[in-house]
Amino acid sequence: DINIWKLFWPAILMFVGVSVLFDMGTGKAKKQASNSNIQAIFYGEEAKNDGKYTGGAISAVFGGVELDLRKADVKDGAEIEVFAFCGGIELHLPSDVIVENRVRGFLGGSEDKTRPDEKAKKKVIIKGDCLLGGLEIR
Repeated sequence: DINIWKLFWPAILMFVGVSVLFDMGTGKAKKQASNSNIQAIFYGEEAKNDGKYTGGAISAVFGGVELDLRKADVKDGAEIEVFAFCGGIELHLPSDVIVENRVRGFLGGSEDKTRPDEKAKKKVIIKGDCLLGGLEIR
């Protein structure tokens, strides 16, 4: 007879302890290089890119990530891989890109609020999963 709740909370506490030991982030705004690989586990992360952006991966587990690419030079065809589990991801994209949203949701979802310019030709592909979490694209 196994009780999942008796295993769940110790596993969460061990995970938090390991993340503190390996200092998985400070929660302050950071400048990223050409790509962004951001993980937010049980905390919030803010990142900004003002240079070239070629793509990256974003994970939010019981936490949140905000990535600001409004002033970045986004490469045409850039791919952003997202994973949200009981957390949220917010992407701010420049108005010169068109979003192709391939995100799947299970008890969560994604919302595309972008308004591309009429001259927008660059495409950004966003793919991944939202499980009990969400993605907002602005």
